[in-house]
Amino acid sequence: MADSIFKHWEETIDGLADDDFKKGVLTAIRKLKDEVYNLKVDNLNQQHGRVIRDDKRIVLSAPEIIIGDVNLGGMLNPDGFSKVVIRGNDVNLQGVGDMGQVDVRAPLISQVAENVGIDGNEHVVGGVSQIYSQACNVSILSNQVKKDGAFPGYSPMTEGGIKISSEHKVEISAAKGHDTRIKKLDEEISLLERSKPRIQADVDRLAKEYKAQREEVDQYFDKKEKLGKDDKAIRIDYTDMDEINLRIEELSMGLSDTIYKYSNALTMLAENERLLSYFKSQKDKLSKVTADNFKKKSTKASVSINGEVINMTSMDDDGNLRTNSRAGVNVMTNAMMIAGSTDEKGSLPKNNKLLVGMRDVEITSAGISDVKMDEEDNLVSAQYKAEGSFLVTSKNITLESVNYETAEKKRKEKGLTPNGKITLRSKSVEVNTVNTSDVEVDENGEVTKAKYTSAGEVMILSKVFGMSAIDYEKNGQEAKETALTKGGTFFVRTENNAISADGTDGKAMGVIDLNAKNVSIKSFDLDKDSKQNKEPSSGGHVWIGGENATLYAKKENILWGGEQMQVLGNDALLVHAEKTAELQQGTDALVVLKGGNAEISGKKNTIFGDTTVNVLTSPSITGDNLSVKKAFASPNISDGMMVDTKNTSGTSSSVEAKGKDDEQLVKREEPAEKPTGDRTMDERLKQSTSAPASTSTLLPH
Repeated sequence: MADSIFKHWEETIDGLADDDFKKGVLTAIRKLKDEVYNLKVDNLNQQHGRVIRDDKRIVLSAPEIIIGDVNLGGMLNPDGFSKVVIRGNDVNLQGVGDMGQVDVRAPLISQVAENVGIDGNEHVVGGVSQIYSQACNVSILSNQVKKDGAFPGYSPMTEGGIKISSEHKVEISAAKGHDTRIKKLDEEISLLERSKPRIQADVDRLAKEYKAQREEVDQYFDKKEKLGKDDKAIRIDYTDMDEINLRIEELSMGLSDTIYKYSNALTMLAENERLLSYFKSQKDKLSKVTADNFKKKSTKASVSINGEVINMTSMDDDGNLRTNSRAGVNVMTNAMMIAGSTDEKGSLPKNNKLLVGMRDVEITSAGISDVKMDEEDNLVSAQYKAEGSFLVTSKNITLESVNYETAEKKRKEKGLTPNGKITLRSKSVEVNTVNTSDVEVDENGEVTKAKYTSAGEVMILSKVFGMSAIDYEKNGQEAKETALTKGGTFFVRTENNAISADGTDGKAMGVIDLNAKNVSIKSFDLDKDSKQNKEPSSGGHVWIGGENATLYAKKENILWGGEQMQVLGNDALLVHAEKTAELQQGTDALVVLKGGNAEISGKKNTIFGDTTVNVLTSPSITGDNLSVKKAFASPNISDGMMVDTKNTSGTSSSVEAKGKDDEQLVKREEPAEKPTGDRTMDERLKQSTSAPASTSTLLPH
């Protein structure tokens, strides 16, 4: 017997299901569809209901057209499954007229710009994949509605524009991820791999059904062929031939339906395999790129928002500004730039302005790690590490805590904000007015060569100005000093230093107080490496001068001059030490005050001027010559002569006496008065600071 057309169908499908088809090659899949379509088209037209076909045009015309599994009233059949598919190369849906309307409603509405193929089972994306919408008003709304609820009506915009509104979340993303995309590919691959056995089972089942049905119809073809060859049998019973033809027709329609399902399942299996192969290849490509390398390479993804005025607010739909802890505008990015427009010369226009007005403003370049959130998505704990840099570049930079008011269309200061405070806190703080020149920069933007020259001024104006290095602790609201910071140093190094408390009229006023365990005022050249004293600076001069000048040390005072030391006092000169006061010049001359005793020694000692020497007690006085112009008195003169120089007539008299080398003893029994030098230093300091002004001047040598 000759093979039936159905046997040819089976061989065609089996032949087309080759390796390319099993691998999901798109050309092989579409070739199979075309072959099967050409084979079964006539039978499919009979099997699947009426087909109204015209080679030119079909027009359905009526005031109301309803397409679906509906009754005469247009109501959907509640017992059936209605499916409406409109398939074409160009599908155009129009709502015509001023009141024209296209209404699309369904629990799930999907728009995917892809090629679905002639059977609607393909997912092929081409280069022209796009969705295009244009209108005067576009509204996209998302409302939170529970199951079996309903959406409230909305008021369309009247001014024209695009409105995207959501009661829960709006996300606008132009992003290409690495780990997220791999995760999504894994989900797709897992879904396709789970679907593959089910589709394969349908293919095997339908192939078996088709083979069984085809063998059954072939048996009737055999019977028909035998009856056709037996002229006698045909003449005897025509009813058998009619029954065979009727049965062949019934089985043929069933076979057409089965082969349609079989070929459809087979193409679904191939499409499943094609998608599976494609997604696996995409995952393999992404897996070869590390997450770090992916971060470093640009994906060219971007979001652009353009507008003459751009407003971002955290308001609800009633226009209320949300004030809860989560309300706000958050921006997280690797780099952020806010730039003002420039004119044709590249200069910033005068109306360029960046205004940040908030109760609390924080600008930080601190990294965050070890973040822990609670169930309500509130921050519980985190680690912050300051890094990077903060650069402000401008012609004028002002930091202030000042109150303002606007009156008569002008902004006016109202004074410093009460309790206002500006704090700079860092391990290192540098304020400089250094100018740069001859700058060279490498490919990474790092300065490799430059010259730096200090210029400009740093001015600090304040009622109280303090600088300290102090450790402190805080308990509650009160901060308490604990100690000077160990190693704390105040260092000023310039060519000229001036600390002055003089008024606008030039008169000195106020107090300058230097207090430390060690105080050094010097004019010395230093060793360039160790910064230790090397030698007195050539031409250097140290001045300590004032109406009252006091040098005080509890243990010892050392005044030393490499060439000359000059101490002047117009009114009084006081040298005081609790134990010993010593004035020395090499080994030739010495003045010592110690324990109430005075000792003067030198190769030559001379006293000029109106001098009174009151010797209270002295074991001896030795001298080469003694000259007395007015009077000389002694109760006893030994080995010499005694002259009474008492003058009762009022006239002057003089006596010269030359003693010998032996010691001359002069005794006086009257108690000595307590010397004024016995006063305590605290009393002297008090007296010196409260003494009236004088014209004492310390002159340079």
